[in-house]
Amino acid sequence: MNSKSITSVSYILIGNMLTIYSSIGDGLTAKLTAVLGLILFFIGLIQFKDYLDVKGASGVNKLIWAAILGIIANLLTFIPLVGIIPAGICNIIAFFLQLIGLINLKSSEKIGKAGAGGVNLLLVALTLMVLASIFNIVPFVGGTIKTVIAFIAFILIPFGWVKIQGAIADHLLEPEMIIETKRKVEYRDWFYENRIVIVSIEAILIIFCIVYFLIFKHSL
Repeated sequence: MNSKSITSVSYILIGNMLTIYSSIGDGLTAKLTAVLGLILFFIGLIQFKDYLDVKGASGVNKLIWAAILGIIANLLTFIPLVGIIPAGICNIIAFFLQLIGLINLKSSEKIGKAGAGGVNLLLVALTLMVLASIFNIVPFVGGTIKTVIAFIAFILIPFGWVKIQGAIADHLLEPEMIIETKRKVEYRDWFYENRIVIVSIEAILIIFCIVYFLIFKHSL
């Protein structure tokens, strides 16, 4: 359970970043990548929920439903004309679920003050995505402004989830969580050995997304 709670945040982080593709990029590639991101986001949240207290689990449940609605909304956009309105409704509901879910998660004792700071970054990123959507309807310069704002949100997301991930690791190493010294050492070793792999994967993903943004934004 302990190792799963840490790695689940990596799934959430990667999935959350990929969902921003639909705002940064254009076309079929961006939409399919966003769907993949939402699926990873959903899987990570399912695992993460079991680790949290009642308050945090309640927040994650709302994030799970937001992810489901996000998947539905992205799939609806493949339906010409007819799918636009229901997709928009799903996205609006998903936004409020994310907002309430993150506020509930921030109150969870399991992530502490450090994790709450990470949630604050995610709330800022969520707010920026709303601004990006608003600017998207502005003629001429709106699309460019939207892309820039979405990219800033994209950068904030890993910082937010990494802070939550670190807070979880610190909590798992507290004396009341791990009584036996041998077990404490095993958990610490596991985290720091795998943390190198986790951070490497996250860094590769960020670099890949930046390259996508700069080079392939107008493809497909």
